[in-house]
Amino acid sequence: MTVLTFPDACALQLAAYSLGQQRFDYTEQSDGNGHTATRVGAPPRWRVSLRSVPALLQADAARWKALQLGLRGRINHLALWDVTNPQPRGTARGAITTGSALSAGAISAALEGARGVNLTLFGGMDIDSNADGISNGWISYTAGTTSGVAFSRPGGPDGFAQRVAATSIGGTSSSAAGIALAARQAITAGQVYTISADILGFNSTQRIECAFYNSGGGLVGSVSFADWLGAGLGYDRRSITVTAPAGAVDVQLWIYMHSGTGASPEIRIDRVLIAEGTTTTWVLPTLLAGDWLQIGSGVGSHYCMLTADATANGAGQITVSFEPPTRAAIGGGTAVIWDKPVCHFKQMADAVAWDAVPGGTDVGGFAMELIEDWNA
Repeated sequence: MTVLTFPDACALQLAAYSLGQQRFDYTEQSDGNGHTATRVGAPPRWRVSLRSVPALLQADAARWKALQLGLRGRINHLALWDVTNPQPRGTARGAITTGSALSAGAISAALEGARGVNLTLFGGMDIDSNADGISNGWISYTAGTTSGVAFSRPGGPDGFAQRVAATSIGGTSSSAAGIALAARQAITAGQVYTISADILGFNSTQRIECAFYNSGGGLVGSVSFADWLGAGLGYDRRSITVTAPAGAVDVQLWIYMHSGTGASPEIRIDRVLIAEGTTTTWVLPTLLAGDWLQIGSGVGSHYCMLTADATANGAGQITVSFEPPTRAAIGGGTAVIWDKPVCHFKQMADAVAWDAVPGGTDVGGFAMELIEDWNA
C-alpha cells in the first residue's frame, strides 16, 4: 500500500470539487405507529468528488494520469486536504499536540502548544504547576542587594499575573528582583522583534531587558533594555523594539524591578508578548468553527472539522469540539496538524478514464470519486 499526496498543481486545475460526509446509520420504523429510530451503524467517512478542467496541456495532463493510475484502483491511498480551506481561519499556529489522551468516541480535545503572534507560550502567567509562586516557563532573577524577595500569582489583566515583592532593594540598577525566561526563545537574525508586557510597579524602577545569543551560547551584540518608574497606579503596556543581530539564534528576556525608592518595592507582570514586527497587541490564539485538524499522521489518523470557536489561554492551551468522533483511543502528546491537514481516501471506482479535446492534443475531464479509508 502506497500513500500518494494530491499535487498542489492539480488543486489549481479543478473545475468541480465537492467534500462531504457519508454516514452509515440504521433506521427502524414501527409498523404500528410510524415511529422511527436511528442508530449509528459504523463510523462516518469523508467523501470527495473532484473533476479537472476540461482541457489541460500535455504536461499537466500527465500529472493527472500518473495520479489516477498510481492509486491502482482501490489499492492505494490519496492524501488530500480541503483545497478550499488549507489552513485554519483561526490564528493558532505552532507545534500543537494533544494535551491528554482521548478515548474512542471523543468529540472534544484539550490541545497544547497553540501559538498566535506571540512566540512564547508563557506570556499569560496562567499556570504554576509546582505551586512555587513562579509561573511556568519563568525562573526567578535577583541581583545585587535585595531582601525578602517573594513570588506569587495574584489576579491580573488576563487571569493571573506574576508578582515579585521584596522587603527592600538597593538603590542602584545593579540591585534587582524579577523573572527571566526559563529557556531562551528561538528567533531569526535580522528580524525586528517587539517585546511588551503589562507592568504594575511600586517603589522601584521597572525594566524589560533582552539579549541575543548565537548557536554556541555566546552573547551577540549588546543588551537592550528600557526603564519606567513604577507609580503603582495601574498596569501599563510597556515595550521595547529591537532587531536581532547577525548570528543570533535565540533571545533571553528579563523583566524586573531595580533601584528601590522606598519600603516594600513590588512589580507585577502579565501578558508578555514576543512578536515579530512592531505589534504590542495581546491577542490570544483561536481556532474557529469549520477549521480542519488532523490528529496524528498517516493512514489511520483522525481527520475532523471543528464545530465551535475556541480561544487558547496565554499558555497555548485550547479545548476544541469536533466531528466526527474519534474511532479509536489517541495518546497524549500526539501531533495535531493544522497546515494542510489531510484525509486518506481510496477510489470508489475500479475504472479510470479521461477525455481528449477534439482537434488537438489537450486532455481533460479527469474525475475521481473518493471515500475515506483508514485501513492500510
